[in-house]
Amino acid sequence: SDPPFNPPSDPEVIRKKAKLPGMLAQFSDAAALVVALEECAASGELSGGNAATAMNHLKRLQPRAANDSLTERFEALFAIFASQVLGAESPPSGQKLALAANALAARPKEPRRTQALAALARPLSERLYEDPVQFSAQALAMVANAFSHADHTAGETGSRERAEAVLLGVVAAVKG
Repeated sequence: SDPPFNPPSDPEVIRKKAKLPGMLAQFSDAAALVVALEECAASGELSGGNAATAMNHLKRLQPRAANDSLTERFEALFAIFASQVLGAESPPSGQKLALAANALAARPKEPRRTQALAALARPLSERLYEDPVQFSAQALAMVANAFSHADHTAGETGSRERAEAVLLGVVAAVKG
């Protein structure tokens, strides 16, 4: 059994910008993807957009079997990349924010899902109203899906209002 992934704790490594492994779409094995992304995460922090891309690929190959070691490592990576999207110095593009929202929506058992979606709501709303052309039709559909299915009862105060603002932004972008 592989040891659990421990993210870097050295501030110098954390500040260092990491690069995603090449050809992520060609990975078809969850374990191989996890190993590649662990190496990436250990080398530094991804940009918000690249972290969203990593989340999307983790979602695509999330472990289906009850492999506890792999699942723990997967969960640790997912949390790291979600925090990098949310903590990015400059918010990722609308397209990348949509990828992150879609990845979160695909994880209904993720305990911090509602809070993460609520945190994504503000930059998504701003981008939907300020520059809706940066969202493809597919990105708008991903955002609408993520926020229409979000559990607003367990979230923090105002999460329903933030989700409604995002959904209204989607409608405005489609009409625009």
